Formats: sequence, structure tokens, C-alpha cells
Amino acid sequence: MLEQDFSLEALESQLIRKAMDQANGNVSQAARRLGLTRPAMAYRLKKLE
Repeated sequence: MLEQDFSLEALESQLIRKAMDQANGNVSQAARRLGLTRPAMAYRLKKLE
């Protein structure tokens, strides 16, 4: 992974979007899936916008 063009931000974005899809848009549930607090998840979602 590190030898290719790898973006940590892109990986984070993919993980967040996948968790949100699996949680049917429920921020709290998606946060639990990722091991984050709800406020941390909300911050990351806002950062993606």
C-alpha cells in the first residue's frame, strides 16, 4: 500500500461512507462500527462535505 499512491484521507472517507451505508445513515451506529464517539464521527462527516 505504501509503495503506491496511497491517501489516508481517501481511505478514511471510504470507511466512513461504508459505515454510514451499513448503518442506514444512523450516525451513532456508524460511529460504533468504527470505534468512534458520535461527536468524532459527526466532525469527520462534516469534514467530508
